[in-house]
Amino acid sequence: MRCLSKFLSILLVFTCTCSLYAQTNSKTTADVVEVRLTEILDRVIQYHPLVRAANLETEKGKAGVLSARGAFDPSLQFQQNQKTSDNASYYQFQNFSL
Repeated sequence: MRCLSKFLSILLVFTCTCSLYAQTNSKTTADVVEVRLTEILDRVIQYHPLVRAANLETEKGKAGVLSARGAFDPSLQFQQNQKTSDNASYYQFQNFSL
C-alpha cells in the first residue's frame, strides 16, 4: 500500500511539472495575456448570473425601504362634494387635509 501511494505521489508531481513546463514553453510572450485578479473579479461581479440575481435582490430591498419611507412623506389633499338641483344648493362640502 505504501509503495502504491509513493508511486501515485511521484506520478502526480511528474504530471504537474510536465503540464507547467508545457504551458510555459508552448506560447510565445506575445501570445500570453496577463489578467489581474481584480479584473477577473470585476468581470465575475458584472456578468455572473448568480451575482446579478443577488444584486437584483439588494436593489429590490432598497426599493422596499424607499417605498416604506415614502409612506411618511406629507401629502396635501383637497376633496369637494356638492349637490345642486334646480339651481338650489343642497350642500357644499370641502375637506382640506395635510
